[in-house]
Amino acid sequence: MRLLFKGGTVVTGKGPRRADILVEGEKILDVCRDIPAIGAQVVDVTGMLLFPGFIDAHTHFDLDVCNTTTADDFASGSRAALRGGTTTIIDFACPNKGETLHDGLRLWHQKADGKCACDYGFHMTIADWNDTIESEIDDMYAEGISSFKMYMTYPAMMIGDKLMYKALKKLKEKGGICGVHCENAGVIDALIEEKKAAGMQGSVGCHPRTRPDFLEAEAVGRLLHIAEAVDIPVVIVHTTNAAALREIEAARRRGQKVYVETCPQYLILDDSVYDNEDWLQAAKYVCAPPIRKAADRKALWQGIRRGEVQTVSTDHCSFTTAQKLAGRDDFTAIPGGLPGVETRGEVVYSAGVATRKISLATMCRVLAEMETAGFLVDRKALAQYGETLQGVMDETEQAVYAAAGETFNINSPKQLGAILFEKLGLPHGKKTKTGWSTNADVLEKLRYDAPIVADVLRYRQYAKLKSTYVDGLLKVIDPDGRVRTSFQMTVTATGRLSSTEPNLQNIPTRTELGSQLRRMFTAPEGCVLVDADYSQIELRLLAHIAGDTEMQAAFRSGEDFHTVTASRVFHVPPEEVTPEMRRRAKAVNFGIVYGISAFALAQDIGVTVAEAKAYMERYFETYQGVRQYMTNVVAKAEQDGYVQTLMHRRRALPELKSSNFNLREFGKRVALNMPVQGSAADIMKLAMVRVHDRLKREGLRARLLMQVHDELIAECPVEEQAQVKRILTEEMEHAAALSVPLTVDAHCGKNWLEAKG
Repeated sequence: MRLLFKGGTVVTGKGPRRADILVEGEKILDVCRDIPAIGAQVVDVTGMLLFPGFIDAHTHFDLDVCNTTTADDFASGSRAALRGGTTTIIDFACPNKGETLHDGLRLWHQKADGKCACDYGFHMTIADWNDTIESEIDDMYAEGISSFKMYMTYPAMMIGDKLMYKALKKLKEKGGICGVHCENAGVIDALIEEKKAAGMQGSVGCHPRTRPDFLEAEAVGRLLHIAEAVDIPVVIVHTTNAAALREIEAARRRGQKVYVETCPQYLILDDSVYDNEDWLQAAKYVCAPPIRKAADRKALWQGIRRGEVQTVSTDHCSFTTAQKLAGRDDFTAIPGGLPGVETRGEVVYSAGVATRKISLATMCRVLAEMETAGFLVDRKALAQYGETLQGVMDETEQAVYAAAGETFNINSPKQLGAILFEKLGLPHGKKTKTGWSTNADVLEKLRYDAPIVADVLRYRQYAKLKSTYVDGLLKVIDPDGRVRTSFQMTVTATGRLSSTEPNLQNIPTRTELGSQLRRMFTAPEGCVLVDADYSQIELRLLAHIAGDTEMQAAFRSGEDFHTVTASRVFHVPPEEVTPEMRRRAKAVNFGIVYGISAFALAQDIGVTVAEAKAYMERYFETYQGVRQYMTNVVAKAEQDGYVQTLMHRRRALPELKSSNFNLREFGKRVALNMPVQGSAADIMKLAMVRVHDRLKREGLRARLLMQVHDELIAECPVEEQAQVKRILTEEMEHAAALSVPLTVDAHCGKNWLEAKG
C-alpha cells in the first residue's frame, strides 16, 4: 500500500521545503513537489512539519539503580519514544563490577528483545577494566557494539584515570568511540560528607551544591587531556554548563575532535527548581549532573546554534514519585534521573525554534525522523476491579510479612534480598552492587523452597495487574468511554501488527484474575462482541510449508493435533494420552516452530535435557518432513541471505554470516520461524481486509475493533451477530489456500471474556 503525504513542509538538516512524500511499506519512494496521487492513499498534512524519525542516543530503560529500577522498561519507554517522534533509541548495556561485557549485553538483550516498539541499539558501559574485559572488546564489535561509555563518578561504575587511559587505547585500536560522564567523584564525596556532618542530609538543595559546575568542568578538562594523550575522539555526555563548554573549546583549539551532547532539562530549566519548599517537587528534578543556572542554559543554546553542541539526547531515566521519596531523609538516596524521551521534540521546538534560538534545520540536525473506533471499557467495573486487586495485594503483603517475621519494603529488591537470602537463608545467586538479585527468574527457581517466595511472586503479579492494566487503562479512557490504541504495521520483524498507547494485545489471560480484565471490555447497549480466532495457524502453516505428509494428514483428520502428536511421540493410543503427555507434546509442537533448543524445552516442561532431546528426536521421527524443512530453510537462507513468507515478503539475515556463534544461532532460529510466523501475519492482514470489505458490501453496522495476533474482534448489533460470526469465520478460513484447512473458532458475548468462549 502506498501513502502520499501531501502539502506538508519537509524538514532536513539543510532546511525546510514544501514537498510531498510518497511511501510504500517501509520505504520512502519520492520526496518532491506535486507528486501525483496515482495508486496511493492521500494523507493531507497541510500546515504540518515532517521530520525524519528522531534518534535518542542516550536512554536508560529498565535500569537497576539506587536500590530500585527505573519506572520505564523497554516496552513503555519505547512507546513513549515513538509518541514523541523518536524512532530509534540507543540504551546502555551495564554489566556490574566483576561481570563480563558479555554478561551485560546478554542481560540487556533479555530486557529489550521482543519488547521494544521502535528501533534500538546499545552502547556498552565499561565499569571495570582488566584482561578479561579487554579481550572482550573484539567480541563486542562482532556483536555490533562500537560505542562505549565510562564514568568519572559513581564508585560502582568508575574505573579511574589509569584504567580509562588503557581502555581508550584499546578502543582507538578498534576505531571506536566512548562517551564519558564527567564529574569529579572525590571532591563530590567530600562535599557530601560536609553537608551530612552539618545535619543537612534531608535537604534537596544539597544535591546541586555538592555537584557544582566547576567539578564537571574539571573532569571534562581532565578527560580531554587523557584523550589527547591517546589521540582518540570522545563524546561528552549530558553537558550542562558554560565552564565545561570552555574546556571543550580549548581542546578543539588544540586540534582535538570532541562531540558534545546536552539534554532538554538543561535547556529549559535552571537551578531554582531545587529551592522549592515542597520537598517532593524539588526532588523530582534530582539528576546528575544537576540542572544549572540560567546563564548556563543560554550558553548551551548558543552552543547548539553555532554547531558546538552536536546532539540533544534525553538521558531518559524515569522514576515515580514513590521512588523519589526513598531519599526523603538522605538526599544522596534520591534516585537521580528525569524522563524526556516523549517530550524532547516538543521541548526543542517550543523552547528553541519558536523562540528563534535555533532554526528548524538545526532542530533536525540535533534530533534526527481500527484506531478511531476504540474499545468500550466499563470504567466503573474497572475501578472496582482495581480495588479488589488492592485488597488481594494487601492480604498477600501481610502473608509475606508474617513469613518474614518483620515488615519491610516489599517493593525494594535490596530489602527483599536481605530477608530471603540473609535472614531466611534461601539459596541465592551472585550478589550485585545493589544487593541480591530478586528478579522473576531467581524467585521462580525458589518458588517451592519456601511459601514466602510464592507469596512475593503473587504480590508482584497483582501489583503489575493493578498498576499497568487497571490504573494505566483508567488514565487513557476517552470521554466517550472508549480506549483507542495505535496499530503499528512495521514495528515487528515478522510483520505482525503491534498495539501501542496502550497495548491492548497484551491483556493477560493466563491467570483467573488476569483474564477478568477482559470482562471490562464491553459492547454498547444493544450490541455484542464477536471474537474469531485461528486455531493453531502457525502449526498448520508449518505442515504446509514443510510439506510434511504425516502432519498434513493429522490436520485433515480433524482430530486434536496435540493429542495426535502425543500419541505418536509417546507410542500410546490416542485414548491413553494423559493431560501431561498432551501438555508436553504441545510444548514440543510450538517449540519446534520457534527453533527451540533441548535445553530450553527441558526448562519449559520441567524435564531433564536428555528427556527433552528424546522427545524432540521422536517428534522428528514422526514428522520427518519438518526435519528436512528445518535443514533446507537454513541452508537456503545462508545461500540467499534472506528468508521469505508465502506472500514473498523478505527478511534479510546478515546474522548467518556473522563470525559470532550466538548471532549465527539467532539467525538460524529466525530462518526457521520467519516463514511460518511471517506468513501467519500476512494471512491475518488479508483476512482483516476481506472481513472489512464484506461487512461493508453487505451493508452491516458491524465494525472491526481489534486484532490480537491470530484473533479478530468485531462489534455489532445483536440482530447481526449470527451473520457477522459467519462472515468472520468464512473470510478468515478462506484468506489463503493451503494444503491443510485453516479453521476458526468464533463466539459471541457481551464482553471480551464471554466472546472468547
